[in-house]
Amino acid sequence: MWVQFLLGAIEYGILFLISPKSYHLEAKSHFVSPEERQLLIQTHRMVEENNKLLRKMHRAALWGRIWHMFYWLVIIGLSVSAYYFIEPYVTQIQGMYGGVKQDMENVRGAASQLGNIGNLLKGIGN
Repeated sequence: MWVQFLLGAIEYGILFLISPKSYHLEAKSHFVSPEERQLLIQTHRMVEENNKLLRKMHRAALWGRIWHMFYWLVIIGLSVSAYYFIEPYVTQIQGMYGGVKQDMENVRGAASQLGNIGNLLKGIGN
């Protein structure tokens, strides 16, 4: 916007100077040579092109962030829903494991009692 304003002002022979200390715009009547005008026009085109590229980069970064969040939401959602549907089977397997563990402890207890009976019989036979 400022560059367009400056280009229009150059056509009328006005040169705007920006003071580096106070950052205010100062107008002076000055006739610009054709080389300076051409350089300013080229600079204006480059600024417009850079602005378009920066907007595209910003838009691409924004969409990248949106897709990245969507990607992780899908992964987390699928994980939670998979656990929700698999949880009854996991509970059933845990119950079966607990039952097998209890049965193994019963077998060990019975074997130790049989071992004690065998020692008792050996003691009686002697």
